Amino acid sequence: MTSKLKTDVLETVSGSGTIALTNQLSGMTTASLPALTAAQMPSGSLLQTVQAVMTSAWSATTTTLVPVGLTVAITTVSANSKILVRCAFRAQMTNGVNKGGHFVLRSSLDNYASNLTGSVMINDWGGWNQEAGALEYLHTTSAASGSTITYKLYGGDERFGSSLYINDNWGYNNVESRITAQEIKT
Repeated sequence: MTSKLKTDVLETVSGSGTIALTNQLSGMTTASLPALTAAQMPSGSLLQTVQAVMTSAWSATTTTLVPVGLTVAITTVSANSKILVRCAFRAQMTNGVNKGGHFVLRSSLDNYASNLTGSVMINDWGGWNQEAGALEYLHTTSAASGSTITYKLYGGDERFGSSLYINDNWGYNNVESRITAQEIKT
């Protein structure tokens, strides 16, 4: 059973006036509701998500940290947002006893000079080790609305200069690494 309430006029609580309802809701649909802007969203709201996927293999033999080719760029829609960056990848090292490479995230906001996170270690104890790496960092920025920030994964074996590999799965298919950036309203 459907109920209907029919009225032409509502009186205010104080009784000082009336509210006319004639055709006020006529033709309204969910599509006609206004969308909230980033400025209207409450603190902690997820404003956007951007993701990049790397399917090609990468390798380097280096004693310095170098970009591995896994990069994501996000253009902020709100000033002073926080950016949650997550990176998942598959890494290996060459043979060699007691060698270890590591991977870090860096930001263009810091001119790629400083690490955003601690490192993920990939250790090799005398064989080809294949490990899943994962990094996550909540980056508090001072970027203005409309600023583009790029995040890159860097890797290297600064101590021994071992060869490191990303997405090298010994000829098997469907190996990929991902980096995701999510803007969160402060």
